[in-house]
Amino acid sequence: MADTKPNLVIGVARGYDYPMLRPIVASLKKTGFAGDFVIMYNDLHDHAEVPLAADGALLFPFSPAFPHTDGPLALPERWLKEPRLHNLHIYAYRRIVEYAYLHAYGHKYNYVYLTDTRDVYFQRDPFDFERPNAVCVFLEEKKNLIKDTPANVEWITETFGEKILHEIEHNPVANAGTICMGPIPLVLEYLEVYLSVLARYGTPLTTDQAVHNYILYEKLFTKVHAYPHNTGPILNLTPDFRIAHGMIQNVNGGTPNTVHMYDRYIRTAWGRAGWDFVAKLIWRKGPQRWYMSARLFIGNLVKRYLLRRTNV
Repeated sequence: MADTKPNLVIGVARGYDYPMLRPIVASLKKTGFAGDFVIMYNDLHDHAEVPLAADGALLFPFSPAFPHTDGPLALPERWLKEPRLHNLHIYAYRRIVEYAYLHAYGHKYNYVYLTDTRDVYFQRDPFDFERPNAVCVFLEEKKNLIKDTPANVEWITETFGEKILHEIEHNPVANAGTICMGPIPLVLEYLEVYLSVLARYGTPLTTDQAVHNYILYEKLFTKVHAYPHNTGPILNLTPDFRIAHGMIQNVNGGTPNTVHMYDRYIRTAWGRAGWDFVAKLIWRKGPQRWYMSARLFIGNLVKRYLLRRTNV
């Protein structure tokens, strides 16, 4: 008999207003997704909770101070005694917040997707694919080996040291923005390993991406199905993407259910999030990155115009 429990999308949002979160909520709703979308939130601006709830999101507050959640979402007692869990950055402790929700309410769900919030856009129901009985993880480009990406080198070295870096540096980066998707029991098991790693190695500079790659490549958790870049239900967007029939496609012409980092390119952000979102991104990210993206976008428009004139 098929499991009739709903699926769950869960993410953490801190310091955003409604226009920054509207794209993920609206796009998920548009797919016809019938499960729950939970946003664990702190310090949302301009009463963003009101329109988010009206859009169907389920909202649960958390605190920047450990243990971050209480009441029904209180962490199990054993984690409260771990001193290294007390002073983490949100880039590490956001998974603790998600774990707290899953520990309390995971029994209500079938499959779960742990995701970023601001930079994710849904094109189809995120669970509309042949789902393995494993935790799905999503790799970046093969040219993005850990050793070739300074940020990942720094994050891994900071938490685990150079010895561990050298052991895993020849692997492609496993992206932590779309960290994982899987059956509730397996994702909870993965998160237990994640918290155990933080309890042993965590520092205020630890990131979830460093921990995620350490767990995968040191084989601390092996019930995994890894999707190479440009395959699978989630696309970590890179400049070689395509757009066809209004849908973002990977370089192979496949249409992913979910697009991560779509906000890095004007061509994808403009048509999916609105000018208020784009303006806020320019303010948050700085002009240089968007200048390069705008120049690429305008250059492509000019090329198309010249090509059409040539073919007339």
